[in-house]
Amino acid sequence: MDYTLIALLALCLITIILIIMIIKLHKRLVAFTRGNNGSSLETVITELHNTTSKVINDNKKQQQAISSLTKKSETSLRGLGIIRFNPFKETGGNQSFALALTNERGDGVVISSLYARERLNVFAKPVVRGSSEYTLSNEEQQALSESLNSN
Repeated sequence: MDYTLIALLALCLITIILIIMIIKLHKRLVAFTRGNNGSSLETVITELHNTTSKVINDNKKQQQAISSLTKKSETSLRGLGIIRFNPFKETGGNQSFALALTNERGDGVVISSLYARERLNVFAKPVVRGSSEYTLSNEEQQALSESLNSN
C-alpha cells in the first residue's frame, strides 16, 4: 500500500472527527445562547443591564433622600428635658415646670411655667448651641442639661 493513500485516509478520518466535534460544539453554543424559556443570551444580558441601571438610579435617589432626611433631622427637636418644681414655699404639688427642647446642635427653647394660686406665668427663652442669652434658673438649667444629654 502506498503511504500517500494511508495519509489521505488518516486525514479523512481526522476531518470527519473534527466535523463531528464542530457539530457538537455548535449544538452546545446554540443551547448556551438560548435560555430555558427560549430567550437568547443577548436578551438576558440586556435585561440584566437594564435592571442594574435601574438599581443604580434607585440607589442614587435613596442616597439623596437619606441626605435630605439627615439634614432635616439635625434641626429637628429631639432632645427633651423636663423638671417639675415648687417655685414658692407656700404652694405644693410641683405644678410648675421647666421644659427644654433642643436639636442635635443644641439649638432650641426652654419653656418655664410658674404656678401660683392667683396666676400662672409662662416664659420662653431661646437656646443657641446649648446656652441662652437670658439667665436661666436652676430648674431651667437642669432641664436644658437633660435635653442636651438626651440627644
